[in-house]
Amino acid sequence: MAMMLRLVFTYILNAELDAYRARRGTVNYSFLESARLFRSSVLEDIGMFPRRYPESRPLGEDQGLWWVIHTKPNCEKMIATYLYNRGISYYLPLYRKKERIGYFRRIRVVEIPLFRGYVCMALEKEQHHLLYDSKKWVKLIKVGDQIQFLGELEAIEKAISEEAELIVRPGLVPGRKVLVQSGPLKGLEGVLLKRRSGTQLGLKATLFNQTVHIKLDAFTKLEALD
Repeated sequence: MAMMLRLVFTYILNAELDAYRARRGTVNYSFLESARLFRSSVLEDIGMFPRRYPESRPLGEDQGLWWVIHTKPNCEKMIATYLYNRGISYYLPLYRKKERIGYFRRIRVVEIPLFRGYVCMALEKEQHHLLYDSKKWVKLIKVGDQIQFLGELEAIEKAISEEAELIVRPGLVPGRKVLVQSGPLKGLEGVLLKRRSGTQLGLKATLFNQTVHIKLDAFTKLEALD
């Protein structure tokens, strides 16, 4: 059912754009915004809120355009929805968390922002006025080293896509650099962390001054890089 809804709304948006190209006239922006708003609310309700928009575009295609929006508390998804409804490229890393709800303590899986208070946005500086209608953000942070920023985001996105068990810790944790050579996380580079609970891989998020810890199983092969 969830996949069907996703396909239906994607079809509606694509159909409107195709019609615009065919008639070379004016696109119905009110229709597009309404469709995006309805689709985003449905996807969030069924636990499929898009962490990347456009969903099929690699993060690297927006190199040079990335900024970080510092949001007000618990406003990350509101800002992402605002960007989505206006067709602005963004990336909001989300991870799944289990919580118990209701009298019978039923388990529900929810998607939580990985970096609280931040949403990554790709938009020309001259177009930042498009954000002024929203009161849910505090400031914009310029991304200096776009290549490093993208490399860190792509590594984190791979870990999220593989549904690895993630824990975010403040600060940039030091450690020996390693390369994962086996398993679903093969190809990831990070720092080796030894903990009582077992071996972990640390992925640095320099701009956020945080480290994402990933639990590794005992059979994961690692290669030292330094």
